[in-house]
Amino acid sequence: MQTKLYLAYGSNLNLRQMARRCPSAELLGYTYLEDTRLIYRGSLSGYYLSIEPAMGSRTPCGVFRITPQDERSLDRYEGYPELYGKVIYRGLPLYAMDGTRRPATIDAMAYQLPVSAPAGLPIPYYIRICTEGYRNFGFDIAYLDQALATTKEEIQK
Repeated sequence: MQTKLYLAYGSNLNLRQMARRCPSAELLGYTYLEDTRLIYRGSLSGYYLSIEPAMGSRTPCGVFRITPQDERSLDRYEGYPELYGKVIYRGLPLYAMDGTRRPATIDAMAYQLPVSAPAGLPIPYYIRICTEGYRNFGFDIAYLDQALATTKEEIQK
């Protein structure tokens, strides 16, 4: 079976939720996307985290090995291709959950909203799910706080 690597950065960092959505996904560790930031963007259905370019910033991501069935489930959840698109990031370092760096670099897929999607504030439930996921990985919650601040700045433009 053909598998691929998937980068989770929002609600899919929530291990409880990810296990329901993609029961055969295998957690490999985590990485950082350099020169990117988190922002809440969306559509009529609501506002969700997305990644966009930002020099000097970085975005923590969980790394999962997913099956084609897992990817179809994620496609439905993410509203692909109508809402989110897919981007491949190449040459990323991979860290085990204990923080040790694995020797090889990886190429992995992430879902992203278009930068043209409107910025907006998410509902509190979505923020709670994302916060739980960041805690699952030991990521600093300040990334989510910064995403809210960035979004508020974008809205005021």
